[in-house]
This record gives sequence, structure tokens and C-alpha cells, in this order.
Amino acid sequence: MHRILIAVLAVLWVSAAGHAIPPSVMEPYRAYMAAIESDDLEDAATHAEAAYQAGVAAQIDADTLAALAENRAQIYTDTGDHRRAAAAWNDLTGMLERAGADVDARARVHVLAASQELAAGQRRNALNRAGQALELFPEGSASSIVFEALLIQATAEWQSQRVRSAGPPAVRALDVFGAIEAQPTTSLIQLSVFAGSYYALVREPSESAFYLSLAADYAELFLGRGDRYAIELGTWANYVRRGLDDAQREALFNRQVQSPLYLADIARPAQDEVEPEPRPAGWVDASPSNRIPPTYPSAMLHADLEGVAVVQFSVLENGRTGNINVLFSVPHQEFGRAARRAVQQWRYTPATVDGVPVVRDGVHTQFEFNLRD
Repeated sequence: MHRILIAVLAVLWVSAAGHAIPPSVMEPYRAYMAAIESDDLEDAATHAEAAYQAGVAAQIDADTLAALAENRAQIYTDTGDHRRAAAAWNDLTGMLERAGADVDARARVHVLAASQELAAGQRRNALNRAGQALELFPEGSASSIVFEALLIQATAEWQSQRVRSAGPPAVRALDVFGAIEAQPTTSLIQLSVFAGSYYALVREPSESAFYLSLAADYAELFLGRGDRYAIELGTWANYVRRGLDDAQREALFNRQVQSPLYLADIARPAQDEVEPEPRPAGWVDASPSNRIPPTYPSAMLHADLEGVAVVQFSVLENGRTGNINVLFSVPHQEFGRAARRAVQQWRYTPATVDGVPVVRDGVHTQFEFNLRD
């Protein structure tokens, strides 16, 4: 929806401050209104730009110019012209600051500018602009604006392939979401994945298990239980939970029950893992005999990038690995490729039933490519 504050003034030719609006502004503004009514957004954008520039040239009053500036920014947003939209929202932030507008109004426009910079691939600008929005609020503030600013920061860092930098704003954003009890959105899936990946990288399995479980549950809610991504997130969460001891698992369950993030309409947390299918009598599981860790991908090393890979595979009757599937490789596929190459070389004592070697399916492992150890 467009904020058209001076629609009636198009007839009166007078601004909200009582100043006459010159024809140089009113003519393109009327054309903008006509294009909006005709649902011709591209044409509306042309006239919104012309009306704004005419207003600047004519030095019209600040309130009316701000209304024209917001129309201009919004129409560029609606047409998907992200770079122009970002520049237009940035122009409006300057006007609001000079006018001494309230904090919420200024922060909202900072966030709108940041979201368009992010969409335009201007990630560093988006980070800085979202940071400016956050600086307007006291530390620990919780609001939808704060949530959106943190979401932009986390996403910009993740898109820049910096898992370690994406984690903290993602965690903060989820905390804010829990505090404001907002309506859940699909952004909670990605934020939970950012947080879970971050804690996997820094080897805090209890934290990783909490956020990956949250990601899996939100994925089931929004994507459906049969969705491949939801299933794979559930597999990763299960793998991490299985690595916890009894005390950690109990603490995780209690945290899930008490967390406001789980008060949204998502799957109820389960204290116990689903029991695997029973093995036949005489079953002896496969055991590793030679597992050399993967080599750090040289391109990622030179770029100073860290990552996590989760691999699923089978142990064949001859002790070799097969059916290797990289479930997750974040933030770059090179980590998964390195993990696959390593697992291909692994050797096991095969699983047996009554001493006869059999295939052992569904083996999982996680690799942390960490430069800070």
C-alpha cells in the first residue's frame, strides 16, 4: 500500500502546513495518482520521482516533501527496483533526522532502507544501516523494528558466508521474537539455522541442538512434515541430540518446554528420540577402523571462511562407505565436498548379523571447519 498523504491536496493545491503547492509539483503528483489508480506501477514510479524532484527544486515545506519522498521510496520498493528504493529510503532518513522525528519512525525507515540494500546485494551497507536502527534503542529493547534489524544483520552476515558473525544477531533476533510474542514467519527457520550452525561451528552441542530442533519444528509448520528440507533439518537435529548426555538432554527438554519460542503453534518438543527400528537378533553394529578427517578446502582457507558439513552414508559389507549424501554444507558447498572426499576414504569393520557382514544404513557425522581452534 502506498502512503498517499496529500490526495485531497491535489485538488486544494495547499500543503498540510498551509503552503501553496506549485504546479511543477502538482502535475507529476496527479499523474502519479492516476498511474496508481490504473495499477501501472512503473509509470507511477516515474511520476513519483518527478514529483519529489520538483518538490526539492521548489523547496516546498518539509512535511509535504517527506510525504512525496515516502511515496517515491515505496513505489520503488513495490516495483522491485531495490537500489533506487534503498537510495530513496536513505533520503527519507535524512529528512526525518533533520525534522527530529520520533525514534520509531526513524528506525523504521532505517530498516526499510537496509532491507532494500540487502535485496540489492549491498550487504555491508545493509549491516551498517540496520546497526544505525539498533543504535536508536536502549540495549535489550524488544520490538518488531529491533527484530527486523537483527534479522537483516544476521542474513547479511550469512550471505557473506560468515557463520560466526551471523550467529549472535540471529540468537538476539530469536530472543526478541520470543519477547514480543509476534506472529511466526518463515524467517524463524533461517534464523534458527543460522544460530544452530553457529553453535555447531563453535562446538556447543546443547545450544546447537536447541536451535536446530527449533528450525526443524518451524520447517514442519511452514513447509510440511514431508518437505525434504524439514526432514533433513530434523535429521541434523536428531544427530546433535544423540550426542548429548542424559543431563544435557533433560536440560534441553526443559528449555524447550519453557521457551516462549515454543509457545507458537509448532510441534511440541519431545524428551526422547524416536526409537530406531529394532535390529535383528545377532546384530553387531559397524565400527570405524580408519577415519582420517577432511582437508580444509584451500579456497575457503584463503578466504578465511569457516563452515559446517553434515554427511549421511552407509557402511557396506566390505567395510567401505557408500551412498554418501551431504545433507548440509554451510555456508559454502566446498565444505560438503571436502567432507564427502574424506568419508569416501573411511573404512569400518562392517556390521554383522550372526557373523555375516551386512549393510549399515543411516550413519551420520558432522564436520566443523574451524579456523579459531
